[in-house]
Amino acid sequence: MALTSKITAYDPAWPQRYEAVNVLLASVFGDELLAIHHVGSTAVPQLAAKPEIDVLVEVSEHRNEAARDEVLLTLLTLGYVRGSDLSEGHQF
Repeated sequence: MALTSKITAYDPAWPQRYEAVNVLLASVFGDELLAIHHVGSTAVPQLAAKPEIDVLVEVSEHRNEAARDEVLLTLLTLGYVRGSDLSEGHQF
């Protein structure tokens, strides 16, 4: 999804869009996955927000980088943007 700065009315489809991404990410990270979180304003029911689904993925380590990179490429083609790394060894 393209990034925008336009605030829109709450969309009841946002939770389903998050769930679809959640399933995709969970299938890639496997047993190194600790948690996936729907974060940001679209995660708050009835709150007007920028229509961008923010997702935070926690992993124990990156053992299957090839599979992860393939999914990240897929998400990029869908318009998702990967955040900048916070510091060495802490990918964001």
